[in-house]
Amino acid sequence: MRYRIYSFGSLTLAVAMLFSCSSCSKNLQASMWHNKDYPDGSYDFYMSTYMGSDSIPFGGSRIFDSTLGYRATDGDSLYTEMWTPAGHSFDTSAFLVMFPGYGEHTYALYPLGIAATRAGIRVVFMSARGLDLNANVKRNFYLSEVQDAKDALAEYAKESGLTRLKIGTYGYSLGSVFALDLASEDPQVRGAVLESIMMNPLALASHVVKPVDYGTLMALLKSHPEIRRMSPDSILLNWKKPKPLLLIRGTKDNVIPKSDWDSLAAIAVSHDRNASIRVIDGAPHVMRYGFPLSRKDAIGLNDSIVAFLKLAIER
Repeated sequence: MRYRIYSFGSLTLAVAMLFSCSSCSKNLQASMWHNKDYPDGSYDFYMSTYMGSDSIPFGGSRIFDSTLGYRATDGDSLYTEMWTPAGHSFDTSAFLVMFPGYGEHTYALYPLGIAATRAGIRVVFMSARGLDLNANVKRNFYLSEVQDAKDALAEYAKESGLTRLKIGTYGYSLGSVFALDLASEDPQVRGAVLESIMMNPLALASHVVKPVDYGTLMALLKSHPEIRRMSPDSILLNWKKPKPLLLIRGTKDNVIPKSDWDSLAAIAVSHDRNASIRVIDGAPHVMRYGFPLSRKDAIGLNDSIVAFLKLAIER
């Protein structure tokens, strides 16, 4: 089934991007548009973000956009959004699987998706239950996020007649926990980028989870104690076969204690001396919208993430 994100030609859609981003400025806005449709059904997609009179134009990429419908392991019907590079050849078995943060929408990942498709890599944006393409599905507090990603990739491989995929994973905030978990469990994943990852998400839950959700989450923990094994420190300490990892943190992250991130980075390096650690001066917990980084640094960050994962996928 075809899915078009925007259908109003060259008009620009301006939206506030703050629905769940507690660490973002309330003056942050964005515009997303496409201004050329091609005979093959692809189009040029562009995105820019704005803070007052400043802007960060992330540029554009020619893409095909589509949805992949699949049946999850628990029986629910789910959908995920896919961007495919258009206008040049690409490896149909190679993917970047991207996870947004807690309660955030997939459009936060679009600037990175632009960079990836420009580099000739297909992108899968995972939509959480209760949000975006899966807005009508009952939320389960991300308990099945990794399995949902596995199910989506299995469905794509089946539809495409592929026996094996080459995958790179990316996530920010809570999404980075899922990216790491998927990388540790799925042998098809060849590398992961973990932006603003937390050492123990459950320890931070009382600070970042919406009050209306916290009680339900604690009840689920009692009935599903295995959830505690999802903590990144536990995953890294029990990871049998290291893969290329890039951990990114901003010095202005007001969500994750620096001591926690330092401890997790140390575990990653002790587990794999080739693990890459990057600290970005002045960057907040959520960097996906660019600000307060400069245009050059914001765009450069996305390009460097894509370059890292492309190298991992192709090795």
